[in-house]
Amino acid sequence: MSQALTKKEVEKRLVRLRNIERLYEQAKKTIASQKKDIANLTEITDLQDNTIDRLEIRIAELEKMIFGGKPPKGGNVSSAYTPPQKKKKNKRSKDSYKRAIPTHITHEEYLALQGDCHCGGSFEKQVHTRYTQDIPLPELTKDYEPVMTTKHTIEKGICTACKTKKTANDFDLGGSHVRLGLNIRLLICSLITKDGLSYDQVISLVSNLYQMDISSGEITRILTRQHEKWLSDYQRLKDTIRQSKAIHLDETSWKLQEEKSGYLWVMACAFSHLVAFVFADSRGKGHAQKLIGDSDAAGITDGYSCYSSILTKQQLCWAHLYRTIRDLRYNGNLQEKHKSYVAQWYSAFSAIYKELQHELEKEYTQEIREKKAQELWERLEVLIKEGVETEPHKLTKLKEQLQKAGKQRLFLCLIEDIPCDNNRAERELRPLVIKRKRSFGSKTKQGALALSTITSLCVSTWRESREDYFLRLSELG
Repeated sequence: MSQALTKKEVEKRLVRLRNIERLYEQAKKTIASQKKDIANLTEITDLQDNTIDRLEIRIAELEKMIFGGKPPKGGNVSSAYTPPQKKKKNKRSKDSYKRAIPTHITHEEYLALQGDCHCGGSFEKQVHTRYTQDIPLPELTKDYEPVMTTKHTIEKGICTACKTKKTANDFDLGGSHVRLGLNIRLLICSLITKDGLSYDQVISLVSNLYQMDISSGEITRILTRQHEKWLSDYQRLKDTIRQSKAIHLDETSWKLQEEKSGYLWVMACAFSHLVAFVFADSRGKGHAQKLIGDSDAAGITDGYSCYSSILTKQQLCWAHLYRTIRDLRYNGNLQEKHKSYVAQWYSAFSAIYKELQHELEKEYTQEIREKKAQELWERLEVLIKEGVETEPHKLTKLKEQLQKAGKQRLFLCLIEDIPCDNNRAERELRPLVIKRKRSFGSKTKQGALALSTITSLCVSTWRESREDYFLRLSELG
């Protein structure tokens, strides 16, 4: 038999029990609090991992922009951008590196071999043809007259009866006594806009070739007056583009030295060389609407949201979408756990894009095109909806963009038989981007408006008719 506990021992054990119960309750609260802290820390860690992932990808993209895809030699760069392998180009023939034989000959000379050999023997003669192309230079070309100056003697009369004043041929006697002629004015407009030269470059070129001194102020006045003269032709150009089946739209920033910077918008016809540039003080929706006007043409654009709200028919640029996933695929900072999935996604998306391009090269048949559009959309929809437990934020955003665009905005190109990318608009803006870097934009808003008008007409005329380019320009206005 067990011995009964004494009263003192019972009390001692009760005290120990109460202490254990109290410590147990405290431990429960501590454990619950720690679990909550662990959950919060896990959430913060996941958020930080995602943020680090996005920032590392962005760093690699910036490295590509700054260093051209390669880190600086000897520099401590976190990772290098690995560009995709370039396609092998067809090997050029040797003749492709030579200047083409000219078809228009202005002068001819025959160089005959005179006399016999010094030894007394005669030569067996062969005839070879060579060509020399050159331009006239003031100091090296005989009888070269770089500047044509015309002296005008104008009669002005006043009616003795009505006092009406009239000059011969309605010659304008106002302004400077010495004026610049049409040819030099058209040349300056072309050099500033189509060729993208700065004022200083134009001044130097005109001085070297024509021994003519012009000032920055004269160039500004020429551009302003030509802008005013060509406004009606400029408006007709925009109306013609709006009437086309499809138009390319894009915009880029444009600096003003005296005011807040604005934007240059571009609208290009998808089936001709016509292009129009419009300066606006912002990137707002209203300016895009004013540019498009009442056109019902299909708009080929990038992902800028304002276009989807103003266009009745829109084709989203596939080149932009492809570059997004391609750059992510070859991003040097992409986490190891994402690489396999992103590579598979890139491969599947590229295959759809190539099939789309291949189909657009075939002869148009509406029934076949609609069937192909549905097939490609179903494949893309599967690609959008499939996923893994975690994926890069950039890929998630791309999937959301594709899902929102839907079949109508991604495959309108097949149904309407129009381009699937907006590369045309980007190519049109590129010379202006280079000019902006070279000349720092425009001084005033009026100068930017003049630039957009003259650039539109000069570039469109040059693309449409190079052989009689200046003749066509002279007929405007």
